[in-house]
Amino acid sequence: MGRYAIIVVMALILILSYFVISSTRTSTISSERNVESFHLSAGKNIANSAAQIAVKNIKDGTWTVANGTEQYFTTGTDNFQASNTLGGRYKIKIRNDNDVYTVSATGIGGLTNNEYAKPYEVTVKLSVTAEQGTATTPSLPPFDHAVFSKGSLKLTSGTVDGNVGSNSISPGGISLDWGIILNGDISIGPSGDPSKVVVTPAWSNLIHGSITNLTETRNYQLPPFPDYPGGLPNRGNFTTPQEKPYSINADGYYNNFEIIADRKVTIDLGGGDRIIRVKTLNILQGHIEVSNIGANGRLFLYIEDKFVLNGDSSINKGGQPDRVQMYYSGTTSINSGGNTRVRASIYVQKADIYMGGSAGALGNIISGGEKIEISGGASISADAKKIVSVLYAPQANVVIRGGGYVNGAIIAESVEVSGGGKIEYSGIFEDSIPDLEDIEPEEDESSSSEEIVTGIQILQWN
Repeated sequence: MGRYAIIVVMALILILSYFVISSTRTSTISSERNVESFHLSAGKNIANSAAQIAVKNIKDGTWTVANGTEQYFTTGTDNFQASNTLGGRYKIKIRNDNDVYTVSATGIGGLTNNEYAKPYEVTVKLSVTAEQGTATTPSLPPFDHAVFSKGSLKLTSGTVDGNVGSNSISPGGISLDWGIILNGDISIGPSGDPSKVVVTPAWSNLIHGSITNLTETRNYQLPPFPDYPGGLPNRGNFTTPQEKPYSINADGYYNNFEIIADRKVTIDLGGGDRIIRVKTLNILQGHIEVSNIGANGRLFLYIEDKFVLNGDSSINKGGQPDRVQMYYSGTTSINSGGNTRVRASIYVQKADIYMGGSAGALGNIISGGEKIEISGGASISADAKKIVSVLYAPQANVVIRGGGYVNGAIIAESVEVSGGGKIEYSGIFEDSIPDLEDIEPEEDESSSSEEIVTGIQILQWN
C-alpha cells in the first residue's frame, strides 16, 4: 500500500510540474505579445501624428514638393528622426504627382532599437489647390526657443532643454546660477554685448552652446480677445446633486454651472460645434467630457466671472485638446491644484494663473495676465508628452519652480526658472493656435509673389 502511495505522489508531482511549466510558458508568451502590441500601437500613434504634421505643413504652405518629385522632411539614420515628445522615431516622405500629394509617414515606438519595435506606416493622399499670389511674412515671430523673454530671463536651478532668448540688451538681462542645466544656445537683443547681457557665477562653466544676437527685436503681441456670443437660450443654473448621468446636447447660457460629488457631465457636440456660455464655472469635484465629436466638432466654453477647478476634477480628460476651446474674461485668478486635468486650449484675458500640486494641462495657453506660476509638480503638456503646447503670455512674469514642468515653448515678458523646474522644447507643433492666427500683420512686413496653397482635400488616409 505504501508503494502505491509513493507512486501516486510522484505522479501528482509530475503533473503539477507540467502545469507550472506550461503556465509559465503561457505567461511569458502572453507578456511578449503584450509588449509587441504596445510597441505596435505606439508606432501607429506616432505615424498618425507625423502624418498630421505633414498635412498641416502642406496646408499652410510650409512644405512644398515640385511636381513629379519626392522628398524626405526628416533627418537621421534611414531618415528616421527621434522625438522625445512623441516617444519614438518617425520619418516623413512626400511625393507630388500633378498636385496630388502622397504622404508616407512611418512611426516606431521607442527611441532606441529593440526586438519588439516594429515600424508602422500611414499613407495619406491629398489634392492640393494652389494659385499665384502675394505671400506675406507673418508678423508673429516663430516659436523657435524653449523660452523667449521680452525682458529679463533668470535661470537659477532646474533644467532647460532647448534654446533660450531675450530682447534684452541690459547688463545681466539673462542670468544663470549654479543650479541650472541649459542644453541649448542663447539669443540676446540685436545690439547687446554677450559678455555683459549674459552673466554667470565666477569660474562657472554653465554655457555649453553659443551666444548670438537676434537680427531684430521680437514683437510678440496678444491676439484680440473674442466677443462672447449672445442670443443663447437662458438655461438658469446647473448642478449635479444626484448620482446619475448628466448630459447637455444644446447650446445655452448658464448663470452658475456647478459640478460636485465627482459627477460626470457629458456634452454632446452633435458632430459639430457646441457653444456653452457661463457666468461662473465651479468644478469642485467632477468632470466634463465631450461626445459625438464628428470630424471637426469642438466645444466652445465661454466663462465670464469666475473659473474654479479643484480636487481630481477634469475637463476633456483623455480627449484631444483641439476639441475644446475655452475663454475666460474674469479678473479672479485661476488656482488649479490637486490632481486636476485639462485637455483644452484656453485664452485667459486678464487673470493670473497659478498651477500647483499634481495639476496638469495639455493644450495651448494664451494669457493677457501679469503672472503665471507653475510649481509643485504641476505640468503643462506632461500627460502623454505627445502634444507640444505653447504658453503664450507676452505681458506676464512666468515662474517655473518647485518641480513645475512645461513641454513646449514659453513666450513671456519675463521668465524665472528655479527649484528644479523643467522646460523641454520640441520644434514639432502638431496643433495650430487659432487665436494667434488672428493677429493682424504689421504694415512693414515683406511680401513676395509665389504659388500659395489655397485648399486641400484628403483623398485617402490609411
